[in-house]
Amino acid sequence: MVGSMIIGVFGGTFDPVHNGHMVAAREVVNQLALDKLYMVVAGMPWQKVDHSEITRAEDRFAMVRVALEDPEWATSLHGVEASRMEIDRSGLSYTADTLLDLHNQHPGDDLVLVVGSDVAADMHTWHRVDEVAKLCRLAVVTRKLGEISPAPAISSCIDLGFDVVAVSIPFEDISSSEVRRRIASGESITGMVPGSVEAYIKEKGLYRE
Repeated sequence: MVGSMIIGVFGGTFDPVHNGHMVAAREVVNQLALDKLYMVVAGMPWQKVDHSEITRAEDRFAMVRVALEDPEWATSLHGVEASRMEIDRSGLSYTADTLLDLHNQHPGDDLVLVVGSDVAADMHTWHRVDEVAKLCRLAVVTRKLGEISPAPAISSCIDLGFDVVAVSIPFEDISSSEVRRRIASGESITGMVPGSVEAYIKEKGLYRE
């Protein structure tokens, strides 16, 4: 549609947000020429709520917000916004509900759901995945090094009805679980998260055992 925007939807627990997330956001915006990218912070993620200790949603949202304002990243993340729509919506967080809300807010615009190749491999387990496939295109983020071929995951998503595009990003060997482990054991996380996020974690005393 002429004049329509391309809007990315990058959801996650972000517990905490780290530099790997930031690189993925930057590369998706640049490679897909997105007009806007929402980093949607999960309120009560349905796949984790029963078996994982999750940091308070307000803290996770605040960390994404300060990350996007960090001087190191702000200039390269034009159009990227922290979204609390899943936090403000009651009940478990489902991507299908988020996409439906965005579809109603942005009629006629092109929605692109951003996921990692590990998530893409499990898309068949998602709640109302057929509805998700109808509401968006799928951008599968793959790493240039250190990752097995994403082709099987992409093929399975195509079989589910998704229109899929691959986005290759520089390899970042960072995970939220490793950041949390390092903090709990008193190790440094400098260089793993934006400086503003590291400062927030220290100020709030997060992830300390």
